[in-house]
Amino acid sequence: MKMGRSRQPFLPLTAETKAAWIAFHDAIESELRSGGELYDVRDVASKIADNAARIATLFRYSSMTVATLSDWQHLKALLVLLLGTP
Repeated sequence: MKMGRSRQPFLPLTAETKAAWIAFHDAIESELRSGGELYDVRDVASKIADNAARIATLFRYSSMTVATLSDWQHLKALLVLLLGTP
């Protein structure tokens, strides 16, 4: 058995999805500052945006038979789960 790094599939983001992810990331980062809503949990909260992208990717792979869903729709569905609002 050959040992080494596993080769993970790469799922590129559309421009719209990347812009939404950056906005989400920046919103989280702004709440990590002293006095921000996420300051007390900043060790965990600082990883939210990256984990959101990973989970959105899982949504994408789990629904690959549904050709009408875009990457943005998967990220939006995840944000609704995380934030409770569309």
